[in-house]
Amino acid sequence: MGEHPELPMNYGGLDEEHSSLERSRVVILPVPYDRTASYMKGTARGPEAIVEASRFMELYDDEIDRDPYTIGIHTAAPVSGNDDPPEVMTRKVEEATARYLEMGKMPGHRLL
Repeated sequence: MGEHPELPMNYGGLDEEHSSLERSRVVILPVPYDRTASYMKGTARGPEAIVEASRFMELYDDEIDRDPYTIGIHTAAPVSGNDDPPEVMTRKVEEATARYLEMGKMPGHRLL
């Protein structure tokens, strides 16, 4: 991935005010997993690539005439990895999702 130290390594490259778990309404749950891929490996790097690319997207939405990121978008630590069998990975994703829902957050998964 490219190095851009001036931007935080989170979804949207958001500052602490708009990315802390406490202040965020949305939580991005990266799930870097390709253990079950039958052809080529590499999709486990997808969540990191999405976060990296998001740091350079336009944050203003002209259709709603505002900056949607102001509701807060927290990028959580990866939920699972390739060491987990599929049933363990899905359980971890389910548990993390339930935990964030109980906190009143809106989780979004990045399982590629």
